[in-house]
Formats: sequence, C-alpha cells, structure tokens
Amino acid sequence: MIFLGGISQGFATYLCSWGFLDVEWHEYDDGGHWINEPQGVDDFVAFLRRTMGE
Repeated sequence: MIFLGGISQGFATYLCSWGFLDVEWHEYDDGGHWINEPQGVDDFVAFLRRTMGE
C-alpha cells in the first residue's frame, strides 16, 4: 500500500503502535508519492524477501 506524504509516516507509526513489527519507513529525495527507482524498488523487494522468508 502506498500513501502520500506525511500520511504514510503517520500510518507507519500507527501500525507500529498496534504491534505490527514489520513496518518500515523510507523517504527518497525524488519520486514524490511514487515508488522511487531503483532504490525504492530494491528496498521493496528486500522487505518482501525478508518478511516472506525467501
């Protein structure tokens, strides 16, 4: 799920407060609310691999 601007940081904090441990927050200098390439895609793939046990 992708959220805009400060909403996503607040949502990440909210999820952590409810006990979701696999929450990460990354900000990138460019890309706006889109997935940043290539670093954002690499971070997304690494997160999925780590949380799905691959």
